[in-house]
Amino acid sequence: LGSWAVLAVTALVVWTVAARAPVLRRARPPGVPDPDDGDPVSGAAEAPRRSLLRSPLAWVVTVFFGSQACLAYIVMGWLPQVLMDAGVSRTQAGLMVGLISLLGIPVSLVVPALAARQGSQSGWIAGLGAFGVVGVLGLMTVPEYSPLLWSVLVGVGMSVFSLALTTIALRARTGADTASLSGMAQGFGYLLAAVGPFLFGLLHDVTGDWTVPFAMLLGVLLVQIGFGWLAGRPRYV
Repeated sequence: LGSWAVLAVTALVVWTVAARAPVLRRARPPGVPDPDDGDPVSGAAEAPRRSLLRSPLAWVVTVFFGSQACLAYIVMGWLPQVLMDAGVSRTQAGLMVGLISLLGIPVSLVVPALAARQGSQSGWIAGLGAFGVVGVLGLMTVPEYSPLLWSVLVGVGMSVFSLALTTIALRARTGADTASLSGMAQGFGYLLAAVGPFLFGLLHDVTGDWTVPFAMLLGVLLVQIGFGWLAGRPRYV
């Protein structure tokens, strides 16, 4: 934790110094517009970025992004304890969580490129979600049967994160709308996801068992699949 704090403080110092440094702009002959001020050809001011808060599709993408992030936060925060309660050693539980993170790398390199070539990404989103459903059901009912198998299935399901980012780009026509949708989906989405680990742990404390927390996690996963199916359809905000 201390080493990460040092890196964060160092980055903050560099960022602060860079932000205070004077910005040198190249001199331009009179009458030549600045590209940063608008259209480099016509000199017209850029149209103001519109709000997407009233767009139903933008909220669909936001809920999809938030639910998959919520699933990831819960799994990364609580899966080691769940596995240890099922008889897995502390070392093996840590390795399984690491394996889940590694599984997302090959999927992120292959699946988004294939999904983006198709008109709809709904099938890909639902397919990855189905792996997660099986993994969560296994951990909820028979975690001691094959914890490695259930962890791998959950990890494959969590790889939908790459499709969530791809969906943000594909559901907007312009760069400005993409930026607005990204800010909305990730801003509200991560805020929603942050509640997940706390609620999961609270349910475990209240019930003294993992069944109810995993039922909640399954519900989050079903919301992810449902809203992901809608977000993957070829429409634009």
